[in-house]
Amino acid sequence: MPKTKHTVRFMPDGVSVDVFAEAENLLRVALVAGVHVNASCGGSGTCGKCKVKILEGEYEADRSAKISDEQWEEGYRLACRTRVTGDLVVEVPIESRHEKGVLARLRGTGQDHVLAEKHWGAEYETVPPEPLVRKYFLELTPPSEGDNISDMGRLAQALKRDYRIDQVLGEMEMIRSLPKVLREGEWKVTATVLTGRCGNRILRVEPGDTRKNAYALAVDIGTTTIHAQLVNAFTGEKLAKAAEYNAQMSMGEDVITRIVHAIKPGGLEILQKRAVKTVNEVLKEVFDKTGVLREEVTHLVLGGNTTMTQLILGIYPRYIREAPYVPAANLFPVFPASELGIELTPRTLAYAMPCVASYVGGDITAGVLATQMHLHDELTLFMDVGTNGEIVIGNKDWMVSASASAGPAFEGGGVKFGMRASYGAIEQVRINPLDLEPMFMTIGQQKPKGICGSGMIDCIAELQQCGLISQNGKFNRELSGVTWRIREGEGGWEYVLCKAEDSQLEEDLTITEPDIDNLIRTKASIYAACSVLLKSVGLHFGDVQKIIIAGGFGQYIDVEKAMTIGLLPEVEPSKVSYGGNTSLEGCRIACLWSGKVAEAEQIGSMITNIELSVSRIYMEEYVAALFLPHTRMEEFPLRAKKLEETNKLLGEIRRAHPQENP
Repeated sequence: MPKTKHTVRFMPDGVSVDVFAEAENLLRVALVAGVHVNASCGGSGTCGKCKVKILEGEYEADRSAKISDEQWEEGYRLACRTRVTGDLVVEVPIESRHEKGVLARLRGTGQDHVLAEKHWGAEYETVPPEPLVRKYFLELTPPSEGDNISDMGRLAQALKRDYRIDQVLGEMEMIRSLPKVLREGEWKVTATVLTGRCGNRILRVEPGDTRKNAYALAVDIGTTTIHAQLVNAFTGEKLAKAAEYNAQMSMGEDVITRIVHAIKPGGLEILQKRAVKTVNEVLKEVFDKTGVLREEVTHLVLGGNTTMTQLILGIYPRYIREAPYVPAANLFPVFPASELGIELTPRTLAYAMPCVASYVGGDITAGVLATQMHLHDELTLFMDVGTNGEIVIGNKDWMVSASASAGPAFEGGGVKFGMRASYGAIEQVRINPLDLEPMFMTIGQQKPKGICGSGMIDCIAELQQCGLISQNGKFNRELSGVTWRIREGEGGWEYVLCKAEDSQLEEDLTITEPDIDNLIRTKASIYAACSVLLKSVGLHFGDVQKIIIAGGFGQYIDVEKAMTIGLLPEVEPSKVSYGGNTSLEGCRIACLWSGKVAEAEQIGSMITNIELSVSRIYMEEYVAALFLPHTRMEEFPLRAKKLEETNKLLGEIRRAHPQENP
C-alpha cells in the first residue's frame, strides 16, 4: 500500500478517507468515500450542485459563478473545482446531500476501494544498470614495436582485462572505423557491447568517455495503445514517457479481426507499417521532451501480446487463430530496430520479450517479471484486462495461464454510449438509493459524452445495489413509477444517467439492458477463466493470497464494485493491488539489467498455458457466471447478505417515502 498523503473527513457523518494522489479532486474523494454529493455534470463545474463548505485544512480551488462572494468568504466551494493539498475537514450542506444515516445503513461502514498504483521495481533503484547493450570505457596501451597486435585484438584484450568480457567479435562497420577512432581518442575510447546467449559483439567504438550518453527505450505494443519510456542506460534514470493510440485500430479493434486482415493480400505489410508508424510517433515525443539524440539510443525492448508481437515483427499470424493455435516463435533474436522501419540508427538493437502461447504474449511475461510473482511463495492471481483478458496464477514453484476473449465492452465496444477512457468519459458512478439519482465523475471533469469501462462497472454495481436491476441484469420495471430515470427506450428498458442538456450529446446518456448484457458476458468470461485455471491445479479462489490488476483499465476500478458484479472473486480488498502498465515496466527492467532478460525467458518457459477453447469445464463456468454476481452465491456470501439486506431496507424506505413519477 502506498504511503498516505492526506486524510479528508466529511461532516456531519464523520466519514474519513485516505488520499494518495497529490492535488486529488475533492468530488472524486467523496465518490471513493461513499459520500453522496449532488453532481449531474460529471465534475465540469456547470451544474453547481456539488457545493461543500471547507471547515479546515489545505486545498486549492477555482472560483465559480455558482458561488457568491459571500459564500466564498464563508468557505463554500464546488467539490469538483477543489483539489486536496493537505488534511481536510469538509461539511456537505443539506442542499448538496441526502439523508446520510440511511445511506450509511445501505452502504455499510466500509469504504469503497479504488486502487492506488503499486510502485514496482523499487529494489532496483540503488542497483547500477547492467543492460543487454552496454557502454564500457577503456584506456588502451598504444602499440609499439614490441606490442603490435591488431587494433581489434588490443580492444578485446582491454575488455577482458577490465571487465572480464571474453571472446568478443566486432561488427564490420565498427572495424572499418576502429583505427581512426582509437587514434583520435588517444587510445581512450568507449565500446558499446552486446552480451547475450549468442556471444559478445562490439557494436560501436567512440573516442573519449561517453558512458553517460547511453539511452534505452521500453515499448509496450498494446492492441489499443502503444506506450514508450526513455531511460538513461548508465544511471537508470526515467526520462520521459509517451503514448498514442495504435494506428492498427482502424483495421480492427481486437486481435482476431487484425489476424483476419493480415492474411489478406498485402494486409500484414499494412498492419506492420501502421504499428511502426505509431511507435515512431511516440518515440518522437520522448525525444522532443528530453533532447536526447536518436544515435545515443543503444537498444530497445518491446513487449506485446503474441499477435501484436508477430504483427510488428512482420510475421504471418494466421496459425495463431486456427487450431491447434500455434505461434511462429516464443523466443526472438536480437535485431536492428531499423529493420522494422523504426526511426533509429542501424546500430540500435531491438529485443522482443518472450511469448508463452498463441494468446499469452510478451506483455504478460513482462508483467510477471515486473510484479515478481515468480519469486515469491504467495499464490498470486495476475490479470491484464483489456480487449483480451490474460490471466496468470501461480508462485515461484509453478504458473498457469489462459487468455479469455473479454470482448470490447471494457473499452467501450458494444455499449450504446461506451467509449475509451478519454476526456468526457464517465469513470465513476454512485446512485443515491433514496431518490435513485446518480452522482458521477468524468475524466478531465468535463461534461459527459460517454462512459468507459470502470464507469460501467460502477454503474451496474450501483444499479444492482439500489435494486434497479435484478441479478440477471434486467430492470425492475415497476420502479419506473418511482423515478423518471427508468424508462422504456427505443432499444428496450434503460436508466438515464445524464440529461442531454447536461452533456456534450444531443440525446440523453443512458445505460441499456443490452449494455448490461454485454458487460455481464465480459465479466463472466474473465471470472470463468480464473476459475478454470484454479480448478486445473486443484485450488479455489479462497486459496488466492494476492490479486494484481494490470493495464490502464484497472486505474480507477473500484474493488468492491468489481466484486459486486462478479468480475473479481470475493476476497479482502487489501489483497488486491493495481499494477499499472506492468508490460512497460517489465520492458524497462529488461532494458536496464541483462540478467532480467534471461529471467524473462525463464518465466516464459515456466508458464503452462491452458487453451480455454478446448477446456471441458470452461463453458460450464462461463454460463454459471452470467449472473450478478454469480449463480453460485455461496462464492459471494457477503454480497448475498448485502443484497438481501438492501432489498429489505429499500422496500421499507420506499413505503415510508413514496415518490411520484415526475
